[in-house]
Amino acid sequence: MSSEPVNSPGFSRARRLAIALSVAAGVLAALAVVAMANYLAGRHFIRWQWTGQNAMSLSPMTLKVLQSLTNQVKVVVFFDADEPMYNSVVALLKEYQAVCPRLELQKVDYLWQPQLAQSIRDKYRLTFPMAGSEVLFKNLVLFDANGQPPRVIWEKELSDYDLSGLISGQSREVKRTSFKGEMLFTSVLESIIDPRPLKAVFLTGHREHNPASDELGGYSKFADLLRQKNVQVDRLTLLGTNQVPADCQLLVIAGPCDRLPPVELEKIDQYLKTGGRLLALLRPPTEVTIRTGLETVLASWGVEVGDNVLYDAPNTVTGHDLKATNFSTIHPIMKPLFESQLYVGLPRSVGKRANIKPDADAPKVEELVMTGDQTVAITDIRNGVPYLNSRDPRRGMPFIVAVEKGYLPGVSGDRGATRMVVAGESQFLSNQGIDSTVANRDFATQALYWLLDRPSLMGGVGPRPVQEYRLNLTRGQMMVSNAVLVAGLPGAVLLLGGLVWLRRRH
Repeated sequence: MSSEPVNSPGFSRARRLAIALSVAAGVLAALAVVAMANYLAGRHFIRWQWTGQNAMSLSPMTLKVLQSLTNQVKVVVFFDADEPMYNSVVALLKEYQAVCPRLELQKVDYLWQPQLAQSIRDKYRLTFPMAGSEVLFKNLVLFDANGQPPRVIWEKELSDYDLSGLISGQSREVKRTSFKGEMLFTSVLESIIDPRPLKAVFLTGHREHNPASDELGGYSKFADLLRQKNVQVDRLTLLGTNQVPADCQLLVIAGPCDRLPPVELEKIDQYLKTGGRLLALLRPPTEVTIRTGLETVLASWGVEVGDNVLYDAPNTVTGHDLKATNFSTIHPIMKPLFESQLYVGLPRSVGKRANIKPDADAPKVEELVMTGDQTVAITDIRNGVPYLNSRDPRRGMPFIVAVEKGYLPGVSGDRGATRMVVAGESQFLSNQGIDSTVANRDFATQALYWLLDRPSLMGGVGPRPVQEYRLNLTRGQMMVSNAVLVAGLPGAVLLLGGLVWLRRRH
């Protein structure tokens, strides 16, 4: 009888099959649990903000707009991914996307994705003719809602900057002070929800600035700004039987040089009495030698226009201009422009009329921009040349005001309240002035939002302050930190690896 052991398989075929089925069932069960968890998480998720001071949390106004969005909207971030603004823009739009699944986010780095970038340029025509060539628009956010014109927000619109050190010559550094992404993005989405285009008309016939002209004194850039805000631009003459159109949400009178006939003034006043909106930009007496007649109309609304030129010696660069920094701190137009600067030509005074009897129904006039305390109001102007006089008033004086008169009974919602912005200078919003290195364009934008009553911008969605953290180290501390980062950390990893190797060897 053989004493050799009998070798038998450890597991029978049936046993192996049972184990395989058990493993497969376990894997399927795990996959089912993962799928169900993802299904539930996709519909019932909670997000926590870990950023400092809720830097990316959305305002209640933005949440309301996102929840009201019913259209599918494609958002194209056409940016160089190495630009400082890129991460802030993408992070904010992802927060929008988390709240509203109807937003489709597409990121296009035009440097690393040239073919895709070219197709985006061709589709949305992201170029404009200039001096016989084409200049590429880049670093922008584009909102595309099917059936509506695309809305574009440029990189330079997304931030406010502190230019005080650069202008004073004390520094060559320009700092970002606030991020306006939510303010602008919410405004665009609101216009998509309510796609009815607004209309602005420019008064013509009195040698005003031309909204179709690309010359330095033209207003084509201002007209483009209106179109970017979903506002149609038209021109208007009030001669004959013409009236201000019923669908006009904003009347722009941009620097008339000639006197307006009484019949036109009456039509303008009637438009204002029915809840009209007016942006009036008046030329100073150094540019025109007559009163246009608008002064009388504005006086009936509590606005006094001076026959003078304001010369503020400490705040001029060339002697023919003014750097204005004295702003109202309470009016919604000026709040976002705090610590900014307007750059204008020598303006005329525009302020609140004195000796007006208090009346609850009277227009409310607020002075928005003032000159400095050493300003001289020059009244002796001959052939466009101002001559100083010892009797001229010397004090800070306003030259931009806002006027509002409450909602009127029996008037439609679109024309329910009269609003005006009146400025004593017009060149600062011309093609030459609007894109200066200070806040002229920002002022124009804020004035338009207020005049057109855009609630998402004037009612709680404002710029987010940008915090700056600076670490001051001595030369010795810098050397120590460099040594730790360059040698210490890699060396610690090598030492730990060596100790593990020695332990395992023994």
